[in-house]
Formats: sequence, structure tokens, C-alpha cells
Amino acid sequence: MGNKAQILEIIETILVYKFPKLSCEEIQKMLGYNDISLKETRFYQDVYAEGRQEGEAELILRLLVRLFGGLGEDTQKRIKHLNIGQLEALGEALLDFSTKEGVEK
Repeated sequence: MGNKAQILEIIETILVYKFPKLSCEEIQKMLGYNDISLKETRFYQDVYAEGRQEGEAELILRLLVRLFGGLGEDTQKRIKHLNIGQLEALGEALLDFSTKEGVEK
């Protein structure tokens, strides 16, 4: 990545934090360019991945609560700290659990 691209990425990051209600297109317009997509920036990709991880963890927790009526706080914390691959595997394994104890292992 060239210096110009790095500088633009830093500026984009600042603008995203400074103006959280602006859309990607509005920020691009402020910067005066259309050839670089915010979705291609590392900042956007990191935020997207983090949001996806949090969303999957919350969905799995809701499903487990619905299946078993609740989980221990330690189990909830462990699930929230799983990476996206681990969450996907846990999501697929949900149907294999017959007891809350099987989840908490």
C-alpha cells in the first residue's frame, strides 16, 4: 500500500469516528474520491469482522438459552470470546447437544 493510500485510510478512520452517522458514500464525497471503496480498507474489514463475531456469539447464546433455559456466566463469557471459526463450528454443533452440561464442557 502506497503512502497516499495509507494517509487516506488514516483520514477515513478519523472521519468514521468523528462522523458516525455519515454513510460510506458521504465520507468518500468529503474526501473527493470515488476510486477507493471504504469497504476495501483494513479499518472497515476489521470492524465488519468484529461485528460479525459479536453477532454470531449473541445468536448462539440466544439459541442456547432457548434450548436449555440459561447458561452459566463463565460459559457465556467463553462463547463471547470464541473466534469466528469456533463460533461457526459451535453453531453447527448446536443440534448435537442434548443437555446444558454438554455445552458447558
